[in-house]
Amino acid sequence: QGSIGTFPPSEEIYVPFSEALKTPEIVAAGRDYLDITVAQALSDLRAAGVQSASGRGLVANLTDHDELKNISIIEHLDHMEFRVTDDKQGVINKVFAILGTNKEEAYRFAGSSKGALGLAQFIRNTYAGIRREYPSAQLIENFEDGMANHVNALKAMSLYHDVTGATLESYVRGALATAPADLAFVLAEVRAAAYNGGAGRVRLAIKKFGQNWDSATGGLRAETKTYLEKFRIVRQILKTS
Repeated sequence: QGSIGTFPPSEEIYVPFSEALKTPEIVAAGRDYLDITVAQALSDLRAAGVQSASGRGLVANLTDHDELKNISIIEHLDHMEFRVTDDKQGVINKVFAILGTNKEEAYRFAGSSKGALGLAQFIRNTYAGIRREYPSAQLIENFEDGMANHVNALKAMSLYHDVTGATLESYVRGALATAPADLAFVLAEVRAAAYNGGAGRVRLAIKKFGQNWDSATGGLRAETKTYLEKFRIVRQILKTS
């Protein structure tokens, strides 16, 4: 037998966004929270000794901290608002304000029509595949619980970037970049596009269109092109703000 609920009763309170909450203090708190949570996710992967699919060492040592932050932000930007406004920083700060006021509960209930959940906006099948690919990471088994836990969700995001980068690096080297600095820069964009549209579609776009992989008609989906545009803008803003 079992009972519904908990004793003593637990209460979940979610603070919806309002412009009044977008103060410098709350925005800074949200930015700090995301920094700390990403760092904790990578620390956990490092402590678990999770090896990269590239064979070059630990996933945590090869993951770009800022890349995880950027994707976390982009997944929750309102597309139309971001496109039409001149105040891109203000739209980004809305995400930080939600993180700052809700911390661990932020985006807990965020879902897409495709079944993507939580801060990382993973879908169930992708999450299951990452759990199988990296058993040493010990990701939370239950999908909903795994997406509700920010540290776990960011670990999954890091692992997805790792396997995607390992899969696509040879294509990037062959068609898009050769110098190490350029390679890292372009691989981040390729991983972002794959996070939205899938590694297979990105690979075909690179093979077919080369340097025009990100813009050519018949390559990436329009949604992924927009996603990549947002990634580039957010990356630049966070680097300079």
